[in-house]
Formats: sequence, C-alpha cells, structure tokens
Amino acid sequence: MGYKEKLKGFLSAFTPKKDYTITPVLVLSNIAVYFISMVIMAAMAVVLLMKAAQHHDNLQQNLVNSWEDIYLSLGFGSRTQVLSGQVWRLVTNIFLHFSIMHIAGNMITLIYIGSLIECKLGKWNYLFIYLFTGICASITSVIWREQGISAGASGAIFGLFGVLLALLSTNFYEINARRALLISTTIFVAYNIIPIGRQIDHAAHFSGLISGYVFGWIAYWEIKHQKQNLVTGAALFITIVYTSTCIWLAPIYELKELQQLTNNTERLSVALNNDFYKNYELNRDQRLAILKHKALLEIDTLKNIGQKINKLRLPKKQKQVATIKSKIIIEECKLFTLLYKEFNDNNRIKYRIEINSITQKINDFRTEWGKIDEGND
Repeated sequence: MGYKEKLKGFLSAFTPKKDYTITPVLVLSNIAVYFISMVIMAAMAVVLLMKAAQHHDNLQQNLVNSWEDIYLSLGFGSRTQVLSGQVWRLVTNIFLHFSIMHIAGNMITLIYIGSLIECKLGKWNYLFIYLFTGICASITSVIWREQGISAGASGAIFGLFGVLLALLSTNFYEINARRALLISTTIFVAYNIIPIGRQIDHAAHFSGLISGYVFGWIAYWEIKHQKQNLVTGAALFITIVYTSTCIWLAPIYELKELQQLTNNTERLSVALNNDFYKNYELNRDQRLAILKHKALLEIDTLKNIGQKINKLRLPKKQKQVATIKSKIIIEECKLFTLLYKEFNDNNRIKYRIEINSITQKINDFRTEWGKIDEGND
C-alpha cells in the first residue's frame, strides 16, 4: 500500500521521509505559494479597485478587467497569453489556486495519491510525471477555454491517478490490493470527472488522467525491465510534442480587442445620439456646425470600428454576434449620414424613404442578433 500505512498523525503528511519526499515538498510549496499570492492579490486589488472606481462610466467592466490583470500578473493560465508565447504559465498555474477550499481539496488528494505511488515510481520519476501531466492538463485547459483564467493542481493530481490506474491494469500490485485500490480509485475518478458543474475544469482532469495513464504504462515497462530514465525521457518527449501541437493549431482569439471596440462603439453611439437628438437649445447654425465638425468625424470613426469588429478572430458564437454587430454599426453610420444630409438640406422628404429602409434593416439585424443569443443560451 506504499507509504500510506506509515502516515501517523497530521504532521507526518507534511514531513519528508524516505520514499515520501516529493509529495510533502509539493504540498508545502503549493500552500506557501497560495498564501503569498493571496497577500500580493490583496495589495494589488486595493490599487486596481481604486483605479477602477475612478471610471464610473463602466465600473463593472473595469472591475472585471482589474481582477483578470491581477490573476495574470501572478502567473495564472490564460489562452491568449499562452498561445502568444508565455508557455511558462503552463507550469506556474499548477501551483496556483483560487480559494482555500480549492487548495485544501487538492492537497488532501495529493497526499493520498502521493503516499500510494511515490515510493513505487521513485522520487524523480514521480516529480517529473507530476509536472508533465500538469503541463498536459494545463495546455488542454487553455485551448479548451475560449476565455477566462485557469489554475490548480488537479490536472497533475489526476495525472497521478492515471499512473495508478495504469499500474492497477497490470500485475504490479498483489491481486487483493489491486482489487481494493481499483474500486476506490475508479469511484474517486468517476465522481470527480463526470462532466457536471460549471466550475470544474473537466478538460484538465481528462487530459491529466489520460497522460498519466500513458506515462504509467511507460513507468511499468521501466520498472519491469529495469531501465533507467525511460519514463522521464518519454514523458518529456510526449509533453513537448503535445504542447507544441496544441499551440501551433489553436487560434488566438481577439476577445479583449472585441471588448475594447465594443466600449468605443457604445461611447460613440451615445455621442452621436446627443449630437443629433439633443442640443435643442442651440440655433440651427450652431447645431449644423456641431454635426459638420464633430458628428461626421465620429461617424467615420464608428464605421472604421464596425469594419474592425468584423475582421476579429473570434470563437464561433462570438463571431456570429460580432458579424451582426458590425452590420448594425455600418447601417447606423449610413443612417446618421442621411440624418446629417436631411438637416443640412432642410428637407424632410428627400431622404425619408432611404432612412426608413435603413431603420428597418437595423431592426432586422437586431432581431437576428436576438435569435443568435437565444440559440447560445
């Protein structure tokens, strides 16, 4: 049963001993990183929240961006950053956690699985398998998520359970112990990997489990034939090939650029509505000067934004919405241009049919947008 039977008392789980060295080091490292990161996050949160509070026009979005910036600065995983070359995040996010319950659950499980298989694999094979399965889990999570932040040791821990399942598939363990371990391990893995719950990183769990199972069979071959460094070398090669392939094939989505352009669109739309439908206290010449020297420039800027939105690389659902949004923006620019001509010519009949036609197009596009949103839900 490995080192598990030798764990006596609470502190023994955190104390390195022969055949149980890397597990407590990993556990203590994760705990230390968690509390250090919490202190740093608290300090950064105060600063960033104060800055966000100064932008009352879009406070909620500023708060979201501020928290994301905090997580990214600490090394949490993110699709855009990793695919842009920051591959070191695939390692750092293995040692980062979101909450005390998150890390507590992972560390309790790590102690359990580590006590079973570290002594069987040897400390260095055990360490490298932990890291390599964690990397495989991290890159899978990154490319599976279209947006958001990822972190946690669960992918690497599932990798260790994959190793155990591989060993249990052989005659490595005595048959009675194998049966008992297989039942308990299968129940644990099935309970945690069933795809229920939005906050569970199933992509990381599946990837960690599968890579660990593969590495476990290589480890069994190494132990059986008394080879040296076979599992470490093979696991490193597989991890590099898999990670490189994922980074090469996965597109970088421009979601942050979409949000920025959307914010600019909202700002310009408000300004144009004010220019055209307010300022009634001004006389005709004053209003015409505002439309000519200010509104027309805003229309050109808005049109360029609409064209940029349509060219962004986005996930399928966001791309559908962005395409409709781009069409609406282009039609609104045409509408505002006609309204300017109507006011400039002082003729409410000449452009009215075209204005009504464009207005109907905009309404049709908005209806189509609503259908897309309903389909996504």
